[in-house]
Amino acid sequence: NSVFLETVRNELADKQPSAEFFRAELLGRELRLYFIDPKSRRTDIYIDPRHSFAGGWYFSNREDTGNAIRASTCVYTRFGAAISPPGVGGRLNHTGADLIGRTSILAAKVAERAIDMDVVAKRVRALAGLSLEFSPDRATMEAANEKWIAYLTAAAMSVARSSDLNCLTFSPDSSLNSCDNPTDNTDANARKPMALNR
Repeated sequence: NSVFLETVRNELADKQPSAEFFRAELLGRELRLYFIDPKSRRTDIYIDPRHSFAGGWYFSNREDTGNAIRASTCVYTRFGAAISPPGVGGRLNHTGADLIGRTSILAAKVAERAIDMDVVAKRVRALAGLSLEFSPDRATMEAANEKWIAYLTAAAMSVARSSDLNCLTFSPDSSLNSCDNPTDNTDANARKPMALNR
């Protein structure tokens, strides 16, 4: 894990000199690394300016599963990090020669990417205008419940098929976006709460 951390930091320093180490998590045999792009921090995306948003990068190394090493862009909110779908980032297995070299290539490839915060702002505004269609009227409420239960069930099944819990995305038009249909750049899977205003 120390070699993995050093490899990732070297590639980010080369491709994104302004990137800052944000946090790390060690869960069992998985190391997760989060880096933030301080230049991307925005407080004008949501109606409450205390909700700051920022782009960044996510890297993980799992030593006990076939998922192995993963790298992706992400969006930070006050509720956690939303990881981009696998198609936007990349992954590689531990099997094979020159793992460090392959990790460097993957990290460099992802480090060259950046989150378009204007797109994030547009999607947050669209979500803010999305009605859940809940109502005091019993028939309307039951119809809305059935709609969202069906939607979330289909979304969960798609995530289960993808074997990746960081793929789920929601769009304002109620269409399902997942690893099988990666039309969105970020998912709705919030990580542990973290403050962006340091």
